[in-house]
Amino acid sequence: MVRKDYIPNTDFYIFQEPGNFSFGTDSLMLLDFSIAKGKVVDLGCGTGILSLGLAARSNVEIIYSVDIQTDVLELLKKSIAENKLGNKVIPVLSGIEDFMKVHPIYPNAVIMNPPYFENDIENEKENHRISRHHLGIEPWIATASKMLQTKGTLELVYRPQRLAELTEIMRKYRIEPKVWQFVRTKAQSQAKSVLVRGVKDGGTGLKIMPDIITHYEDGKIRNWTNDLIER
Repeated sequence: MVRKDYIPNTDFYIFQEPGNFSFGTDSLMLLDFSIAKGKVVDLGCGTGILSLGLAARSNVEIIYSVDIQTDVLELLKKSIAENKLGNKVIPVLSGIEDFMKVHPIYPNAVIMNPPYFENDIENEKENHRISRHHLGIEPWIATASKMLQTKGTLELVYRPQRLAELTEIMRKYRIEPKVWQFVRTKAQSQAKSVLVRGVKDGGTGLKIMPDIITHYEDGKIRNWTNDLIER
């Protein structure tokens, strides 16, 4: 059943289908972390939480929302109509590696919540399989680098245990990691995700921001947006 949900810190709503694909806290954290402005490409946009959230910002000119799944783009189109964002959010049905062939766009920023896992992991829900399983992060980084302007930003959320691999691939494609921010359930927990910002042809120098702690020691959920003290 399709549900209309409020997008935090905006005046917008998003249509999604719980049980198939809907946004999680990773995307909300990435949205708050993001400094994207100007022309933006949202790779693997899903139902469009990142695109719609960025559309609320006056310094974001236009967002191209790219996904290979027809059903999620149909939900995004419904959200675009609901929020009257037809001139600011442009849905594009395309695989990530084919996008530039049809849309030679050179954005100021690329943002993405890419798949974390490998293709040999099975998932009984097909759209979750498409959204969360892949052949590796490299095609995503290569595509972002190909389209980004010099000094353009790439922002993504990823798994900390694969951060070394991610850094190597980013540098291979001339994107220098500039900011990391780890997300932990509790202060002493292993990091469960990491927010990453890189700059195309950027100089060396990495800032590690204070961790985001999502829960108090007693298990209650924190207002973790207070931890995003700078971007």
